[in-house]
Amino acid sequence: MGGFGEFDQTLRAASFADRARDRVLRLLLDFEAAQRRHELLSSQLKTLEQQQRVARVSYRRGRGSTSQILGMADKRDRLTEQLTNVTINKDESVRELLHLIGSKSEE
Repeated sequence: MGGFGEFDQTLRAASFADRARDRVLRLLLDFEAAQRRHELLSSQLKTLEQQQRVARVSYRRGRGSTSQILGMADKRDRLTEQLTNVTINKDESVRELLHLIGSKSEE
């Protein structure tokens, strides 16, 4: 005999489950995008560090400029900041996913 009340409750439960699934999917996609961005930034940072070593050697031999060295240091700082922000975003996605799936270990 439950009638409309049970039907309404079932619809609400299904709607909640759909929203939760959508949220988990979005978080997984965000995490994957952040992971790819992290890999790209890490690669760029390694390349820049190699370029800096070459530039320092050239500078010591009188073939480089101070502005080149400072420009590379500035770029390294920007890449490091971006890498930190991406890491934070990845960690936030993981924490939220763990919360949504009910995991007790949030590391």
